[in-house]
Amino acid sequence: MRIRICILGLALAAMSGIVPYAAGQAITISFTNTGVSDWNNPANWATVDVPPLNVVPGDGFPADVAQISNGGTAFLSAAAQFPIDGVVLADGGGSTGTLELRSGGSLTVVDADPGAAGRDGGVLVGGAGAGTLFANGGTLNAATLTAGGAAGSLIRAEGSSTINLTGNAALNRITRIVGPNVNFSVGGNVNVAGTFQPVITGSTHSAIQAPAGTATVGGNLAVEFSGVTPAFGNSWTLIDAADATGAFASITATGVTLPRGLVVDTAIDAGGNGNVSVGVENRLILKVDRGSGSVVLENAAGAPIAFDGYSIQSPGGWLLSSNARWSSLDDLNIGSFAEANPSPNGISELAPTGSTSLAVGATRSLGTPFEFVPTAFGQSGDDLIFTYSRPTGEIETGIIEYSGDVNNLVLQVDPDTGKGQIDHQSPLTATIDSYSITSASGSLIPAGWNSFDDQNIATWAEANPKPTALTELLPIGGFTITEGNTFNLGTIFNVDGDQDWRFRSP
Repeated sequence: MRIRICILGLALAAMSGIVPYAAGQAITISFTNTGVSDWNNPANWATVDVPPLNVVPGDGFPADVAQISNGGTAFLSAAAQFPIDGVVLADGGGSTGTLELRSGGSLTVVDADPGAAGRDGGVLVGGAGAGTLFANGGTLNAATLTAGGAAGSLIRAEGSSTINLTGNAALNRITRIVGPNVNFSVGGNVNVAGTFQPVITGSTHSAIQAPAGTATVGGNLAVEFSGVTPAFGNSWTLIDAADATGAFASITATGVTLPRGLVVDTAIDAGGNGNVSVGVENRLILKVDRGSGSVVLENAAGAPIAFDGYSIQSPGGWLLSSNARWSSLDDLNIGSFAEANPSPNGISELAPTGSTSLAVGATRSLGTPFEFVPTAFGQSGDDLIFTYSRPTGEIETGIIEYSGDVNNLVLQVDPDTGKGQIDHQSPLTATIDSYSITSASGSLIPAGWNSFDDQNIATWAEANPKPTALTELLPIGGFTITEGNTFNLGTIFNVDGDQDWRFRSP
């Protein structure tokens, strides 16, 4: 067996001077400080693959792998003393570990010894536990970057940070990129399979650049707007690649309240350029009246919406396809629209040629094709699925707005006065023996509560009223409520508090 002799410099001055190191051997050096401390301090590290030595990763071992799995944080506010072969954050189940690259700090991770079985220039955030890579103004140069391990594993980049990869990025956990000044470049492919959290703070955002690779997206997109008010037509590039494919399983947006008809949505490979972008777009609204069965299309904001087909699906079978109820575009002789095999589970139309358009503020009635007939108290008929197709080929998911009574007890609140009442809106009779109104923030007013007990209704009894919960119980028997019954509960809501009220009745 060939033996390499590596001189460990000052760290081994008190020893014999040499340490045997076999070809192909990866040396793991573990961070031992459980607090927040400097990467470049040898006292914070110990080798685990040879007799314990306190050396900074890369100090004499070409195939060093730095491991942080003890709950500590290794930071760099200057350049790392040595390049290393790999980084593993939180390698053990249940472990945590953090690498923080502060302003002025930099780390280079390369396949320093191709003959050694190390990380080969890769950074693994979450080997089995929850790892964190925090680029807080610093620079990471590496071959690959992978997020794995526990669900809480996090890659976070903000400020004027740089992440420069010569190979692939596999973003399988949480990836959070804050603001427009992060430089995140990938020489290979980008795969997003976890939760992607772009924090948009201005008119532009820090896109992941992969000019020679493919961006494959999945998982969840959780957009945050901070210090910027998005408007119709605004868009931000999230990934700029040679090609893009896939779709996010879910899209959420926080820090923004949009007018009716506007949504935050993504475009994948927009324009055929490999981009993944997010923007504010308008959507058709399907307004459904539970009582009359009326169904109306509306374009509430933005710009005219052209469409050449639409579909309304009801898994519960609450649609009536007869022309006496459904006023289809075909019936109205609009363009070349034709009905497509209508049934109680779905009505749809398609225009083989041409399209129609709704201007902003315009509506179009489709008659009264909705009819929900409940068979049990509490059952919901709000199961419609509305999609439509644009002439350019995109299939859009429209917005559905229901109005009218529901098949249940409803807590009605006047947001100006704080008065509340229970309204029985179901056509079916219900029998209850308790109800509870809760507020996690404590915005209820027990002193203003006009309970069933106060109203001498049956034998109802209050149960320890407090700002977080107003509850009543009926110790014996049940209380029967029929359609149209309402019960005034008094002024029980603090209009200046959080509107986090919840109503439950079995």
